[in-house]
Amino acid sequence: MYLQQVTNKLQNSLKIFARNLSVTASNHATKATNDKPLQKGLLLGAYTGCERTDVTPSPMAQRFASEISFDLKGALTGQLGLSEGEVRVFDNLTDEFRAVAVAGMGPEPGDDQDKDKGNVYQRREYIRNAAGAGARALQERGIDEIYVEHMLDGEAAAEGATLGVWIEQQFRHYEDQLTESKVFFYDKGDGGKHKENWDIGFEKAKAQNFARYLTALPANVMTPTIFGQHCAEELCPCGVTVDVHDHNWIKSKGMEAFLTIAQGSCEPPVLVELKYSGGGSDSVVMVGKGCTFDSGGICLTPCKTMMYQHADMAGAAVIAGVFKALCKLKVRANVTALLPMYENLPSENAVKTGSVVKALNERTIRILHPVHDGRVVMSDVLSYAA
Repeated sequence: MYLQQVTNKLQNSLKIFARNLSVTASNHATKATNDKPLQKGLLLGAYTGCERTDVTPSPMAQRFASEISFDLKGALTGQLGLSEGEVRVFDNLTDEFRAVAVAGMGPEPGDDQDKDKGNVYQRREYIRNAAGAGARALQERGIDEIYVEHMLDGEAAAEGATLGVWIEQQFRHYEDQLTESKVFFYDKGDGGKHKENWDIGFEKAKAQNFARYLTALPANVMTPTIFGQHCAEELCPCGVTVDVHDHNWIKSKGMEAFLTIAQGSCEPPVLVELKYSGGGSDSVVMVGKGCTFDSGGICLTPCKTMMYQHADMAGAAVIAGVFKALCKLKVRANVTALLPMYENLPSENAVKTGSVVKALNERTIRILHPVHDGRVVMSDVLSYAA
C-alpha cells in the first residue's frame, strides 16, 4: 500500500510531460527590459459549458468583478464566449493590475464528479491547462508579476502557471532575452488550504522545469560528466546524496553491456547514483535512460530526427527533477536512482551489429540493432539495482 502511494505521487509529478504545454514554452513573450516600470497581472478562472456563451466566472473571479463593479460574465459572453483552455485579457480594469486574464477551466464540478477519481483528475487537468494558458497570455503582454487565483485547486493552478511561463532561452543574447514572468498566489486573506496546496504545486513545477532545462541543453554542453555535475550542484544542497561513478567503477561491477554501447564515444560514461532518505521502512529504486546523444550508433538515426537526439536523456532528467521535488516536499520515502549516462555514437570503436556481450546477470545479449541501445544498457542497470 505504501509503495503504491509513493508510486502514485511520482506518477502525478511526471504526468505533466504528456500535456499540451510547449517544451519551449512561450516563445512569443515580450523582450525583457530594465527601464520599464513593474507590470502586474491577475489570472482568474471561469467555468465553461457546451456552448461558448455558457460561461460562469469562478467564485474568486465573481468577487473580484463585484469589488470593481465590472460585469465580467457579460464581458466574456460579449466577446463570443469562452471555451476550455481559451483566455480573454482585459486591460486597465484596476490601478493595481495592468491586465486581468480569465481562462476557461472546463465544466463546473458537481457532487457526482467528486465521487469519481477520474473526473477529479480531469478537473485538475482543466485547471492546469487554464492556468498555463492564462499565464502565457499575460507573459506575452510583458507582465512581470502574475498573481493567480487558486481556481479551487491551488496545487493544479500553481503547477500550470509555473510551467506555462518557463522559457528556454539560456543561450539567447542578453538583448534578445524575453520576459520570464514571476508567478505568485493571489491571496485575499482566505487562502488557507489552497495556499498550502499552491506551495506544493509550485515546488513540483519548479522540479519539472529543472528537468526541462536539462533536457533542452544541447549535447555539446550536456555530456555524461556534465549531467553529473548539474545533479550535484542542484541536488546536494537539498540533502540528496549524489555519487558519480566513473568508467573504472562501472567496469569493476561487470556492466559490460553498458560499456559496450558507450564505447563508440570519446566521452566517458558515468553512472549517476542518487539517494534520498526521507524516512519510512520501505525503499524505492528508480532507473532512467541517460543517453546524452543517441545517433543510433552505426545504425544512424534519420537526419529529420537527429537534431532531437540530445533529449534521449530525458528519462534521467525527469528522475533528477523528481528528486528535487522529493527534497522540497519532504516526502517520507527512501528512494535511490540509478542513471546510466553515455553517448551512442558511430566510430571505429562502436559496437557492431550482431555483437554478443555478457551482461551483469551473466546472460549473453546479441545486439542486432545498436540503435536500440536503451534496453541493452538498462539490462545491466536493472540487474545492479536488483
